[in-house]
Amino acid sequence: MPDGDKYHPKLGGNFQKVYALLCQGECSDDKLIRDIVKSFRRHLKNYKDEPVQFIKKAAPIIQNIQDKLAQSKSVNWVEAHQQLDKLSSQTGGTKRGEGLAQKACEQQLSSIRNGSFSNTIEKDIVSNYLKNIYSGDFDGSVRLTTKHHMDAPRQKVNARLDSVRSRVEGDLEKFANQIIKKGSVRGLRYQIDQKSKPKIDSNTSLFKIAG
Repeated sequence: MPDGDKYHPKLGGNFQKVYALLCQGECSDDKLIRDIVKSFRRHLKNYKDEPVQFIKKAAPIIQNIQDKLAQSKSVNWVEAHQQLDKLSSQTGGTKRGEGLAQKACEQQLSSIRNGSFSNTIEKDIVSNYLKNIYSGDFDGSVRLTTKHHMDAPRQKVNARLDSVRSRVEGDLEKFANQIIKKGSVRGLRYQIDQKSKPKIDSNTSLFKIAG
């Protein structure tokens, strides 16, 4: 699959090759997950750091709301949403990145309002932000496709996405930890779990592993 080939009209360039790999249906889950996560890491740079900066400023506001609820104090929810709207408009960045980051904050507020409190609010919001990008820019777009590359059956493609989703999201949560420490989406390291690393023995071709 040469670089620059377009296999899906609505996916960004960073996801084209992994989409083609998904449609071929021949690789292991481990390889598919690695390629999805590496593609996502490249794609994430397009959103730059403004959404992460917005989340960092929004997290204390949401923490304060959680603290109030924990003390059985009343919360002005309209005012809380307005605070987030104002903060978002002041932070800048791309419209889409801004919207996905704000959606992650709204998801956190909804969880708190339903009684699900957290000790890691900023990490939870960043994780949801990354999952929103993954869902909106790859997983969701692929699932809505009616005619796939190589005429891959839609049901089969969606089932494969289901089978890798939890592990992909686990890797996105690891990225969230790095983003909070660095304050940036750049320079993220992808650590492959020891269990999923291919084993090399004397009978295994290095070329086969690399593929």
